Amino acid sequence: MKNDWVNVSEFTQEVDQYIRLIEAIENSADLSLSPTMKGTVFLVIYNLIESVVKNCFRRIFDRIRDENVAGMELSEQIRRQWFQQLTRRTSAFDASPKTYFKAASELLDVTFEKSNVSLSTNRLPELGTLDAERISRMLVEFGIRYKTKNPTEHEKSDVRIVRRNRNDLAHGDKTFEECGREYAVEDLKRIRNRVVVFLKRVSYSTKVFAEQKGYRANP
Repeated sequence: MKNDWVNVSEFTQEVDQYIRLIEAIENSADLSLSPTMKGTVFLVIYNLIESVVKNCFRRIFDRIRDENVAGMELSEQIRRQWFQQLTRRTSAFDASPKTYFKAASELLDVTFEKSNVSLSTNRLPELGTLDAERISRMLVEFGIRYKTKNPTEHEKSDVRIVRRNRNDLAHGDKTFEECGREYAVEDLKRIRNRVVVFLKRVSYSTKVFAEQKGYRANP
């Protein structure tokens, strides 16, 4: 397999640059911007989490497409996720017999004509609310198992902190200053490091899954 899988270290560069900037500000005489910028770090780290997860799944979906894998050749877990993606296209605003018929027709095409399927990272479950537990559950739902040891409680706790602060900021429950003043730069470095270790577990596990063609019913 080509060495083109998700390189987590490349995705962390933006986070690292931002934390170094905060350190430089704290080492200067003016600390007024520091709490606000610390709060912003949680948005940047959460963006890192979603970017890595989506890119890992994008690599798998691309392989399914490039190999022209038909629906009935997919593993049961992947076929189930594809069907759920079909139904997620239908919202309360566009639900109608026509849209449901279109989804059913696509399913029949895959079942009887061996048509190829199309999976989208934009329809992955729980985007916007990802933490370690939810990501782990998503991996299981796609039939992916951790190929390293399972995430530690510290890793899960820090990923959860990122998700919670991101949501508080996104929904206006906290200001950036309120969020940032609770953490020292060393706290942010610790959180960043544990999140990166967790994401490397995810990247490696999805890589092995793809290498072993775990997305096929008969690898």
